[in-house]
Amino acid sequence: MGIFVPYDGSALSSAALERAHELARATDEELTIATVVPDDHRIALENGWITEDEPFAVGTIMERLRSRVAGITPTADYRIEHVGGHPTSGAIARRLRDIARDVDADLVVMGSENIASSATPADMVSGRVAARLDLDLYIVQEERADVEPIAAVSV
Repeated sequence: MGIFVPYDGSALSSAALERAHELARATDEELTIATVVPDDHRIALENGWITEDEPFAVGTIMERLRSRVAGITPTADYRIEHVGGHPTSGAIARRLRDIARDVDADLVVMGSENIASSATPADMVSGRVAARLDLDLYIVQEERADVEPIAAVSV
């Protein structure tokens, strides 16, 4: 069984990554993490990848994300992709699903505040990823309180 984690650096996705890391260690399974970084200053701000007074720099964002992932699970396969333009949440979710299929994942571990209670979970990237994968899904709904925004990660 391969385990896949879509990761955006949030406290919730960091909690999901920790759970996936524990599962992978306990079951001796491969762990793959993926992040899609769109070329979008607004999304970078919303995700806490940059601060308001900081320019959008893909390389810096990617290094911060890599550093956070390595701090949680240093031996996992981490795939981070930059997509140009302003992709929709559907396009980001589609790319994450493609990666999950490419690595032949059997289990997706993801963080979501309201995927189980939302009337329309497909409005969120996590909902779009979950809705179209024929895989087992482990939802983490309790975030880590001690996770700083990615913008605070020094590289």
